[in-house]
Amino acid sequence: MDTSRVSQAAEEELSLPLTFLSACGEGDCTVLCLELDIASCGATMEEAEESLKHLIELYVKDYLESGEKRIPLRPVPQEALLEFLAPSGLERERPLISRRFSMPVQAAA
Repeated sequence: MDTSRVSQAAEEELSLPLTFLSACGEGDCTVLCLELDIASCGATMEEAEESLKHLIELYVKDYLESGEKRIPLRPVPQEALLEFLAPSGLERERPLISRRFSMPVQAAA
């Protein structure tokens, strides 16, 4: 049995592909995870992304500790996504940025 393939398959099962949308303007940045309906903000895009990753880790950990084997996806509601994409009365300093992340998922101990 090829153990490298088994290890590789286990690693793939323990990652969660996610899409982040980032928008910056007026001194802060907001990052939204489309698959989980979780958002965070920060003074910079990097700060907002790190905060969002931390929130996602907490979300995943909570499910795994409860005995769940799969992380349930809760996509952003259409109305909230539209508001994020085109907020009324706000000017953005930079355009929206979309990035794909593969979040590692630690198995519950």
